[in-house]
Amino acid sequence: MDFGILVGLSLTMLTGAGCVPSSTYQSAPERWRNVIPMLLGMLLLVAIAAAGSVFINGPSDILFWTLSNGWRWGIYLDGLSVVMLMLIAFIAWVNAIFARRYLDGDPGQGRFYKWFTLTVSAVVWMVLARDLLTLWLAWITTSLGLHQLLIFYPDRSWAIWTARKKFMISRVGDIFLGVGIACIWYQFGTLEFTTLFTILKNSEFGSLASFAAFMLAVGALTKSAQFPFHSWLPDTLETPTPVSALMHAGIINGGGFLMIRLSPLVAESSLAMNLLWLIGAFTALMAAVVMLTQTSIKRVLAWSTVAQMGFMMLQCGLGAWSAALLHLVAHSLYKSHAFLSSGSTVEGVKTSMTRRYLTTIQQPTSIRRSSWGILATLAASVSLSFGLMWIVTLSLGLNMQSKPGFVLLGLIQMLGLAYLLQRTLSSNRTMLGVRGIGSAMVVLVGYWLGFLAIDNALLIGTSTSLREWTLSDQLLLGVAAGLLSVLYLSASLPPQWKASLVSPNLYVHATNGFYLDVPLRRFTAWCWGLQSPAP
Repeated sequence: MDFGILVGLSLTMLTGAGCVPSSTYQSAPERWRNVIPMLLGMLLLVAIAAAGSVFINGPSDILFWTLSNGWRWGIYLDGLSVVMLMLIAFIAWVNAIFARRYLDGDPGQGRFYKWFTLTVSAVVWMVLARDLLTLWLAWITTSLGLHQLLIFYPDRSWAIWTARKKFMISRVGDIFLGVGIACIWYQFGTLEFTTLFTILKNSEFGSLASFAAFMLAVGALTKSAQFPFHSWLPDTLETPTPVSALMHAGIINGGGFLMIRLSPLVAESSLAMNLLWLIGAFTALMAAVVMLTQTSIKRVLAWSTVAQMGFMMLQCGLGAWSAALLHLVAHSLYKSHAFLSSGSTVEGVKTSMTRRYLTTIQQPTSIRRSSWGILATLAASVSLSFGLMWIVTLSLGLNMQSKPGFVLLGLIQMLGLAYLLQRTLSSNRTMLGVRGIGSAMVVLVGYWLGFLAIDNALLIGTSTSLREWTLSDQLLLGVAAGLLSVLYLSASLPPQWKASLVSPNLYVHATNGFYLDVPLRRFTAWCWGLQSPAP
């Protein structure tokens, strides 16, 4: 059975529902809030069936029609597209169900479902596109639909302001992407992915193609909120929670998906690859520092998304396409749950802090661990995490040393495990420490199994290229590894050491995002003739 046709029919129905006027949604919101989750649930089931078909029978190229000028329009199902399709359908389905109760009684509920449906359908068209023109049109439509969701509450001045800033950044990204696509058409004479990748294997890579890859990389940076285009994401929080969950768990991944899809082209451009990993590494470090200083849970999650997208771009720049896709999937599932449960988390933290305060009053303690004891625990955690990584990689028969950027990616994973182990080992409770080691082992095994599954999925109809490393690349990689180690140590040092090393001014600057959004804010004010309202 050709499940590609079913995917096309399901997507057509969802797109048709998204094109229904807002007035029709507003006239019967109770009906549409049941219809849309049903359509998304049907798309999810079809996506799962199509994924099984692709994994068994290989990729499927479905043509809807062919124009007289030779342009063919349809969808392409391979390992990458079905993984993304299942992810998007699942997240959208969960958010649509959540919104039924969250927006119950809201006068704009019908309008929300209209633009939500149109935005989701545009994202699906983007990941299933078989050519760059369809991807570019879906890319623009996704941004326009998201803009309507960002201004869902027109009476909130900060929401309107940040939506306009996001609108301008998106248009800049559209231009960069359009220029890159035009260069590809001029250089290779085709926009179809399969034909393009075949030509790349059998022809020389010229300067125009390298410039096109660079333009595509810049467009991806705007979509995934990377420096210097990052400031729109932490500011666009004056929206319903389902919109934030969809934006941070789905739409923000568009840049990473674009790079993975066009990896055979991007990997041949040293300029594009260096841009990706340098900007990604800087954004990850900067956003992680800013995230630690935020007091609002939604801003913490927003800056976390910026940092995670930075890590994903770093992985793309290193040529670790499978790791980037795994990161994309894992982050999307986690961040969607984090936003949808943010309200419950705040209430839980309040209750937990109250109980902890009462316990401290009833059972005061004067026990205070020494700084050297904390450092010893830190050293033990790092050593143990390295040992666990070595054991798991050997037991699974992995030989990752030949992969580009393995040193840096391995260091990131080791530091993450070390942080988990440090939290448990510092409790001085034997059973808790044992459970922490077991949890670290489960996380590590789960990551590598997931990596192998994603790596095999990308082999189905998706061509990915590895990167040739030069001496300068390795030196810069060492600098990035050193910065990551410093960041981890700064987060793990004893409080009394932090107080002596970190100045209050640095904390204030980090709280305000190091004022990196000031130029864009002024440019927004200049374009719209408005003054920036207080957030």
